[in-house]
Amino acid sequence: MLKILIVTGQLAKDIVLSQASKASKETGHQVDVLVLPIQVAALTTTSYIAKALSSMSVKERGYDLIMIPGLAIGSADEITNALEVKAVKGPKQAADIYDVLTQADFSKLKPDKPADEVLAADKLEKAKKTLQELEDALIKSGKFYQVGKLRVPLEPPPIRVISELPEAHAWSKEDLLQEALRLISSGADALSIGFEAGNPRPDIVHDVVKFLREHVDVPLAIDSVIPSEIKSGVEAGADIVLSIDLSNLEKVYRQVRDKLCITIPADVSKGFVPSSPEDRVKLLSSIIDRAKELGIEKLMADPILDAAINPGFTKSLSAFYMFRLSRRDVPLFMGVGNVVELLDADSVGMNALLAMAALEVGATMLLTVEKSNKAKGSTLECSLAAKMASIAYVRKIPPKALGIDLLMLKEKKLYEVPIAVNNAEILQADEAPRREHADPQGSLKISVNHKKGVIEAYYIGRLGAKLIEGKTAKAVLDKVLSLGLVSTIGHAAYLGRELEKAEIALKLRRSYLQEENLFQDKVKLLKELSTS
Repeated sequence: MLKILIVTGQLAKDIVLSQASKASKETGHQVDVLVLPIQVAALTTTSYIAKALSSMSVKERGYDLIMIPGLAIGSADEITNALEVKAVKGPKQAADIYDVLTQADFSKLKPDKPADEVLAADKLEKAKKTLQELEDALIKSGKFYQVGKLRVPLEPPPIRVISELPEAHAWSKEDLLQEALRLISSGADALSIGFEAGNPRPDIVHDVVKFLREHVDVPLAIDSVIPSEIKSGVEAGADIVLSIDLSNLEKVYRQVRDKLCITIPADVSKGFVPSSPEDRVKLLSSIIDRAKELGIEKLMADPILDAAINPGFTKSLSAFYMFRLSRRDVPLFMGVGNVVELLDADSVGMNALLAMAALEVGATMLLTVEKSNKAKGSTLECSLAAKMASIAYVRKIPPKALGIDLLMLKEKKLYEVPIAVNNAEILQADEAPRREHADPQGSLKISVNHKKGVIEAYYIGRLGAKLIEGKTAKAVLDKVLSLGLVSTIGHAAYLGRELEKAEIALKLRRSYLQEENLFQDKVKLLKELSTS
């Protein structure tokens, strides 16, 4: 066991003492805390800490490791040189000391980098190693379909993500390519190209698929049940066919024999999909057997995941599980887009849970779609979630503390940094409306351009008309100030508030309306829904 000294200041001492005591009990290390005669140790220098510890004869106390605040200015090597004891930087926040003491490999802690950053980088590297080992094992096993350059596993993990380009016929080629490249950069392993249901357009299908085939290097799927469109898409270079059912199998099997075919339990021409899981599995199995008889070798099964409540998510999910039990010879394909699109809740948590469910029932490919605004980002979310599921499966642990996560709006830990008020007068701020006087220098209209990924500030005033674009509130405000476009403190403060709101809206892909709230008060909504 090690003898460790943690250095802190007056303001954080209670948190540090609590964290150190908890960690000491769990690890068996002797963890002492030395409180310097300063309020905030993180704002001091390593030179000051070295002199202070030397004056307190810390060198003679036999410590194996000295840990200083992660934000201390300078290198902890100064302390190592002065005391001849290894000194490293601890975490930036005192609330993370327990995590560092219980999880970190002390030999990897650094004198110039906060320990929480070292720990995060180490976890990320381990996650990358696990994912690479999975890919290596997949190649070695040979249990995969080769689709272009993509290996689609016959069993998870890993899980591949295919992202839909809906209504591709309605896009200009420039916009279609831009969106395709965005989805690929968001983690799509393949792209599915969708068209208008029930309206055959084989010529347009051929044109779109051929265009994308010439410009992207990932597998392409033709998402259609119309035989003429399937044939046209395959001829133009599609690698995957969504979806093969009773209505089209006998009409297209010659053209799709060497493609990856996703089968569904349906006869779309009659609008028929069995409602019970048992009937879905039975029909799907019979379609697969017939497809094999016709010479189609690369087959995946999609029992169809339904929306929550109506027609019913859990019932449809059970069909996946039942199919997996009865047909281990055919990998599962799961489309999660309908579940996300047909539930008014944030997509990130849904996609995370759906990816975990996919792995549990044995699916090796997830289909997602970003048709509505609330579903934007689903490709990235599914990609990260699939990786989380794979890592958790290999390590045989719940999907947490993996080195990667999908915590976007919430945090695992709330950091609250105390302020030393030193007998300051405490004043209560109210929300009473305050009349803002117009800035004689001019006015600015703030907007968010999601397509370009920028915040826009349009100025009109004494200095003419100017449009400022930037990706962050700070960048835009700094430019406004440097150009002298504001002349009052009130106007500058107002711009700061609005630009920060605009940046949040840009990151979350929310609507931004100047002087309007970004978020609805859900507590107020709940109260309005209360019944007697």
